[in-house]
Amino acid sequence: MMSEARLDNQIVSTTLRIATQNLNWGGEPKAPSCDGEPRLVRLVPWLSNLNADILILTEYKVGPLGDELKDRLSAAGYHYTISLDQPPFKLGTVIASRRTVTTLALPIPAPTDPWRSVGARIDDIDVFGFYFPLEAKEAYWDWLLANAKQLIGRNVLLAGDFNTGKSGIDEAGEGFDCQDKHEALEVLGFVDTWRDEHPEGRDYTWYSSAGNGFRLDYIWASPQLAQSVQRVWHDHEVRLTHS
Repeated sequence: MMSEARLDNQIVSTTLRIATQNLNWGGEPKAPSCDGEPRLVRLVPWLSNLNADILILTEYKVGPLGDELKDRLSAAGYHYTISLDQPPFKLGTVIASRRTVTTLALPIPAPTDPWRSVGARIDDIDVFGFYFPLEAKEAYWDWLLANAKQLIGRNVLLAGDFNTGKSGIDEAGEGFDCQDKHEALEVLGFVDTWRDEHPEGRDYTWYSSAGNGFRLDYIWASPQLAQSVQRVWHDHEVRLTHS
């Protein structure tokens, strides 16, 4: 599932289009709908057709698969990629951009597994991508909240796969944990851009094998930047035909 936001940045008079997508184990070529064709062969052209300026891609893997992903993204015009060193078989985050970006670090370093988050500055906007694992998710949320308190006064986007939401609202059932952390980010002032545009909406970014839906992927904006968001939507095509 892809989440996308378009921002009209009045400060620099440009439009910035951002998309976040879970690669599903780095884009391993094992999805039934691919009919034996490697997933990245189909996924990268679809991503490039979004015409996003920045892609935040989660469940990124290093090694041959990660190298192939970066090569295909570069051929599609995403000449700038940002990722951190990570061990093989671990899952992290990569940012790909068609425009020049500067690598950023969060104010507070990750206690473990720093490759799960990367940052980039484009124009006057700071974009941080995250992949929160199910294990130790609470610790990662506490780390995010500590950083968010120091980032709140800047033009900031926090995007990616946070693996939680609000029970009964962002899932078909009532099983989310760390909901209090999700709410704490809102209390701090960050805006869930999709929910802000669709206050009564019910839509999901991941489905279990039983068909239960969960909204796990978000694009959060700092208060001042949220005012510039023009449109936010989920696109189901990649899940239905390219995953």
